[in-house]
Amino acid sequence: MSKLSYSYNFDIHETVESIVPINTYIPENSFSAEMLGSERSGHGIIIDDDGLLLTVGYLITEADSIWITPKGREPVPGYIVGNDFESGLGLIKPMKPLNLPKIEFGTVTKLKKADKVVLANSTGLASLVESKIISIKEFAGRWEYLVDQAIYTAPALSNWAGSALIGLDGLLYGVGCLLIQDPEAEKEVSACNMFVPTDTIRPYISEIKTFGGRKRPPRPWLGMLVQEEDEVLVITGIFTGCPADDAGLQLGDVITHVGDAPVYKLRELFAEIWQLGHSGVEVPLQLVRDGKEYKVEILSSDRESSFFRGPVN
Repeated sequence: MSKLSYSYNFDIHETVESIVPINTYIPENSFSAEMLGSERSGHGIIIDDDGLLLTVGYLITEADSIWITPKGREPVPGYIVGNDFESGLGLIKPMKPLNLPKIEFGTVTKLKKADKVVLANSTGLASLVESKIISIKEFAGRWEYLVDQAIYTAPALSNWAGSALIGLDGLLYGVGCLLIQDPEAEKEVSACNMFVPTDTIRPYISEIKTFGGRKRPPRPWLGMLVQEEDEVLVITGIFTGCPADDAGLQLGDVITHVGDAPVYKLRELFAEIWQLGHSGVEVPLQLVRDGKEYKVEILSSDRESSFFRGPVN
């Protein structure tokens, strides 16, 4: 962007210095390599005086090498402080001081539809997008993921992974997760970004820094990808060696019930599974395969301890 049209109550030039490039390398035999690649790149946002970086979790999932390269400097190695699978966000610490400014947090409760916001990444003002909020609503991801108040923006930022959603007050409200087509958006909106609000991880940052994750036990995880199609839940992916695979689930299976509870939407499916207890709980599913109904009990695990085993089907 060559010209800025919004009125800013902060120094936008200084703020974008808080966003740095991240490159990660993942073993080719890891769980996520086939789906997300073994080399990933995106952005990290400095959020405290010690240089702690906030980013989107899939950039660092199963990474065995992380490099941070502030503009005009040599790459600095980093390490994972914690990957918070509930929020979908992660924390990285550089092994050397970056000596760059931090961005303070805002809260999604201060935002509303049509608010002006700025979408920024580590390439600086050259790619900055002056955007607006088109909606704040639930997002359910087929990878057993749910955000209650995801932030949708347009026009979209093309290089979005780990990018920053900044309010006109200079505060950080969200972290870039996806570029999507939103069927509920206005007709003139061809694509929009989905940002995960910083509220989803902010209360747990201290715990993650101390313990590597949230103190409470993790949610049950089955290791499957589920697509919602006209209120029909179809299994479209199964991770090798994960609970869903061990239980004999197959691509194309339709999930109809969790226990005795019928499920038609991803939110319902995940909520019913998660309310059964923590990872390790038995998850009873009723499915339809080739026109026949059957039931299965799946011994769940937790996502983090299950990673780094194999590809996704």
